[in-house]
This record gives sequence, C-alpha cells and structure tokens, in this order.
Amino acid sequence: MNTKGHRGVGEQGALALLERTFKDRAGGEAQGLEAVLLGNWLTDLSQVIDPVAYASLASKVQSLVEDFVRLITATTLYRAGAQWYRTWTGDQADRLVRAVREKVYGALGVLLGSDPATRSVLWDLSTDAVFVKGYLAFGLPEQEGEPDRLSIEQYDAVFKAVFRQYFPHEHCDRPRVPMSPDTYETSLDRGPRAGQPTYRTPDLYRYLRDDIEILAAGFAELEADWARPVGRGELAVDGTDPDFAVGLARMGYLLHAVEDFYAHSNFVELHALASGPKYLPKPFETRDAGIFARRLKRWVPGARDGVALPTEDFVVTGYFDTQDTVVSLLHVFEEVLGIGWKDPRRQVGDFFRTVESTDLSRVEQEYYTWLQSVLEIFRDPVQAAENEDNRVMEVLKDKFGDNLETLAKPAMRQAVLAETLARTTYLKRLPAGILTRLSRFVLAVSKTIAVGKLAMSVYEAIDTVAKFLANPIAVLIDAAKDAGLGFAQDSALYLAKDLFLYERLLQGSDHRVGSHSLLAKDTGSEWLYGYQRACATAAHYVIVDTMLRRLDPAPPPDDQYVDWLALLEALMCNPLVRSTGRTEFATADAVELNVSPPSQVIPAIQDLAARRGVQEVDGVPGWMRVAASTFTVDDMTPEQATQLARAAVRKPAGATSAKGLITLVVPGQTVSVGSRPSGSPTTASEWPEAVFDRERSYAGKGWEVVRGYTSASRDQSVAPKTLVETAFVDESRMQQQILRGRDLRQRLEQAYHVLVIPPFKP
Repeated sequence: MNTKGHRGVGEQGALALLERTFKDRAGGEAQGLEAVLLGNWLTDLSQVIDPVAYASLASKVQSLVEDFVRLITATTLYRAGAQWYRTWTGDQADRLVRAVREKVYGALGVLLGSDPATRSVLWDLSTDAVFVKGYLAFGLPEQEGEPDRLSIEQYDAVFKAVFRQYFPHEHCDRPRVPMSPDTYETSLDRGPRAGQPTYRTPDLYRYLRDDIEILAAGFAELEADWARPVGRGELAVDGTDPDFAVGLARMGYLLHAVEDFYAHSNFVELHALASGPKYLPKPFETRDAGIFARRLKRWVPGARDGVALPTEDFVVTGYFDTQDTVVSLLHVFEEVLGIGWKDPRRQVGDFFRTVESTDLSRVEQEYYTWLQSVLEIFRDPVQAAENEDNRVMEVLKDKFGDNLETLAKPAMRQAVLAETLARTTYLKRLPAGILTRLSRFVLAVSKTIAVGKLAMSVYEAIDTVAKFLANPIAVLIDAAKDAGLGFAQDSALYLAKDLFLYERLLQGSDHRVGSHSLLAKDTGSEWLYGYQRACATAAHYVIVDTMLRRLDPAPPPDDQYVDWLALLEALMCNPLVRSTGRTEFATADAVELNVSPPSQVIPAIQDLAARRGVQEVDGVPGWMRVAASTFTVDDMTPEQATQLARAAVRKPAGATSAKGLITLVVPGQTVSVGSRPSGSPTTASEWPEAVFDRERSYAGKGWEVVRGYTSASRDQSVAPKTLVETAFVDESRMQQQILRGRDLRQRLEQAYHVLVIPPFKP
C-alpha cells in the first residue's frame, strides 16, 4: 500500500479510535495523536535507507546499462543510421553509446560512491529529506495561528525512535536466502504458534510466521510500557511528555506491517478462490484473469514455464528484485522531492475502479513548488528567470540584481537559500532544527560531484538514474544532446519502438511470478485492491481497539495481557482450506527459452507456438503473434520481429537473465489453479467473509463490519461483528512472547546484512 493508502487506513482506524478514546473515555483531548500516522509513514519511507538494496541496485544497474547499450547497437538506427537520420555516422553512433554508459555510471558513482554499503551521499540526503517532509506533513499546522499537530520535541523524539534502515520483516516482504542473493525463502509452515501447535495445510510461509511473532512481541511491549501507563494516568497526553507520541508512533510502525500483509500478499486472492465465482474475474476481464492466475502460481527457483508452475495455496508475499527495488525507490524520491516520476509499467485499472487519492496538503504543495524553484535556480538561473512559475526568482531579483549567473555559483548558494527561507511566509514558521535540516538537504542535493571525467549535481544524478530505470529512451535523448548529436523526432520514435524490447529486459510486472510488482495492490487500480484495503483496515481497527482497552473506564487487571500472537495469527491466517478442485483462466503466459546460437531464435519461437497451439489469425502466423505479444508491437514485419528476437538473446549474463535466454509472452493460454469446493466454510469464524461480502456491495465500506454501521437498506444500526476472539495471558507468558520476538528480530536483521552482493565498479 502506498503512503496515501496507509494514511487513509490510519485515519479511518487508529486516528478515529484515538480521538474518540481521548474525548469520550479519557476525559479530554490529547496532543500529538497524528504520531500514529507519522510512525506508519516513516516505516514506509525506510526503504530509502537500505545499504543492501543500494549495493544490489548498483551492481544490477550496471548489467542493465550494458544490456541497453547492446540493444542500441542492435537497432536499425545504429546499424543503418543513414536510412533513418542521414547526418549520423558510425562514429557519432559510437559516441552516443559511450555517452549513455558514462552518464548512468557517473550518476551511480555520485549517489553511491565506491562502496554502496557505506554511508553514502544518498543515505544522508534521504534522511534529511524525510525529516523535513515528515514535519511538514504531520507536525506543522495547516493554517497559521493553529497549534502544531506535533511539537518539534515530539517530532524529533518520534523520528529518532522509529526511522531507521529497511528490513524485510518490517513490511512482511519475502526475504532472500542469506549467501544466495537471487534465491528467496521457500520454507513452508504448518500451523499457528500460539498455544498448542495445530497442524494445518495449506498455511503460511515460515518467514511470515516469524514476522507475526516479531509483531506480536512489539504489540505486547506497547501494551505493557505505553497503553498501561497511559491508562493509569502515568504518562502525560498533553504534549509535555514526548514518550506519549513515541508510543503512538511505535503503534503506527507495527500496524504498517499488518497492513502490508494484506496489500502485498495473496491473502485476498486465496479467499476469492475459496469463495467461488462471485469474486473471480469476469470472462471479459482477460488481463485481470491473467494477473489473478499468476498471483496463484508458486515461485520455483529456476523455473522457466509459468503454466507448469504449481498452484500457490500458501499465503506468501512478494520478493524484491531490481525492478521492485527501483519502483520503490522512485516512489520514495517522488514522496520526499515532489518530482513526478511515474513507473511506466503501472497498468491503469478499469475506469470504474477507485484510484487512491494522492491529493497533497497546501503546505506540501507549497513546499514542492518552493523546492523545485530553488533547485532550478541553482541548476540554470537564466532558465529560472524565464520560467513564469518560478516565484522564488522574483523574490531574489531585488536582493541580487540582474547578474543571474552568480546565483548558480556554489559560494552563493548559502546566501541565496537563506534569503529564500527568510522571505517565504510559511517556511519562516518552521522550528530552527527543521530549517537546519532543510538547508543541509537543499545544499547537498544541488552539490556537484566529479566522477572520472564527468561532473553532475546529486539532483542530476538522481534524475539520471530514475530516468534510466523508468524510461531509458529519455536518457538516450539526453545523452545525444550531451554528446552534441542531433536527434530527429522520427528517428527517436522509430528507436523507441525498436527498444520496446527493453521492457522485456526488466520483464513486465504482469509476468514475474512471485514478485512484489505482481502481488502488490498498492494504488487503487489493481485487481482486488478494494478487498485487501477493506481487510487491512478491519484488522487495523481490531488491533487498535484491543490495545485501547487499557483506557476503558474499567480497565483489565494489571496481570492480564492480550495474547497478541493468538490475535495476529487469527487475523493473518490462510483463508483457504486444502485445495482439491481446479479453476481455469484464459490468459497470456510468460515462457523463458534457452536459444543458442541466436540465429535459431525464430525456429524456437515457431516450435513454441506450435506446441502451445497458437493459431494463425487474420493472416498473422502463430509465431508472429507470440512476437507481437512479447515485444508489444502489432504492426512489425517478420524481418523486424527477427531482428528484435535476435537482439534479445544476445544480451549478456547479468541482472535479468543469461545470454541466450529470451522471455516470450504466449497469448491465449489456459492457466489452471487449485480451488476449494464451493460451499465449505472458509475459516472457523466469519473472517474475512463478512468484510468481503459488505465490500462487494458497498465499495470502501467493507471494513465497517468490525465497527458497526448504519444500514441504508434497513434504515437501522448494525452492531459490530466480532470476527476473531481475543485471548489473554499472564505477565510471564507475555514476557516470553517479547523475548522470543526480540531474538527473532535480531537474527533476521543479522541475516539481512550477510547477503552476498556483487561489487560495484564505477
């Protein structure tokens, strides 16, 4: 779930319950309640502090650069440039290839240095950027004269307590196997761990059982050292004690992983499969049927053929490879820098689905506008002066005059920045600590760093890497300009069409079984998004409501604690009974072939089309239909299809696949997945069927079954449903849960840092 989705869940669940609790139960208002949303948000943004991902990304981007360069040299534009752009020579084409390579490698060197595992420019810059944006989004009041939502003391304490580097268990992500960076955990579990062990299959993957134990320990600690003192009146809630806000932030941090469990797993797919046709894709929803089928296929190391993969009937979340890491990092940069990078692989859902709102607050909008204006001045003050939307430049003219070039000099930047901060109304209200971090961040992102023969600012480096990973054609065009080469528009369009193959280098998200990009339902347009959002909100509400029982007028005995492990295992369960039936979907299927030598790629495609029964349609032979589906180009000639296919199998070993391998998308395939006979119960309780059933009729309202709601059809109130029972333990059992969770967390964090990552060589 993206940051907006998490915030929406928190506002409906935790924040609403906290406001009601401190208004109706605790006899007054509390200051700093939005810390629960801040803790959740900071956990999401921890992805930007990930030395393991930095090292992996640097190494694999190098491989992608080389793949991309090889594709450039395989295109018609490169080989027969005179046909498409007559002023290009072979030497000029070689200059373009060198320019692309140097530009991207230079950008990586600027951001990550020679050793990405150390504290790099990107690490420090990102920390300051998150610190500033977090205060604007959660601490600063919307209107001048209103009280702060969080005091600077509360905010600083929360940031120090919650914001840290990324670990998979804090997001329920599928981890890699230590010492095997391209292999992901495959161990299965067979039953809940609370109380007496109960054998059941299908169940969860073992790493998810570990994650649940860690979460249970966190909630147990929170009940003991935050909820109980607050309930007793031992912890001030008026903003004078930062520990109150820190406790709320810890709650948001833990809730983030619970919400991710539903957004990033196949939980809702398994329940939909178990519930019969009412939640399944309709016959006309062929693309969604394909996504649904692949989400229910089990990732197997080294598997080449999606149809042959077994059914996944255990609950699993997605793994993060290069593409997934890239998309997450771009999302984080967009969040903290306000730059509108968008993943071009995002598929827009059907028009009738609700897309997650990304509206910004007034303060956020003003901040992003100010930030982009200042960075534009530092990059190119003459261009900034010509930009009518750059209001900051107008402020500076009466102070620094018309000698605009001086504004770009590094020695002037501190003075320029100080002047803009002093003259921007809402920034003047920021506490000194925030202004210090903001100044340091802006100066760092505009700093120019030399790598070899190349020099670029940190901002330009981020922009280059982001463009290359999201839209490599843009980097190609920029590199052509840098190399002093003309670039005819029709040539660019032809090259872009030829390089659609690059999408297959990264293997589109629809076809990567087991990946985060396939399983994640984050933004609102994905298949079954509404149901995961309803389940995540319902579980969130149940957990917070259970935690706040300590603040009831008649609180539970001091020696009675919630059995958090049992509660979480009831909510984060497998909704599927043993698979015994089959359900079929018509879809496209991704198949990886090993072709050697490259000249044999067309016979290999022809053979695959014949084996899979891909027929000729409207005069287009079966092998051409496979090529068109693979390269997303419908009107190419057999010669163009042959050229693209041969370019694909020439790519070197590296991040995507070995030389000689080609991933083909075969249309019109029937995929079969396991299913449970209709009519049998999904679980021992009403969870999650009651949520699904209401969500199906009232989109966005399914979670309300746990809170109670007013029925429009019956014009009466409907009482809350108790979907899972709450069990209790004594203090000694609670302490055992805490110790077990701490030990697991420590072992998982140590294991994450011993992943073997190939070295980066700038």
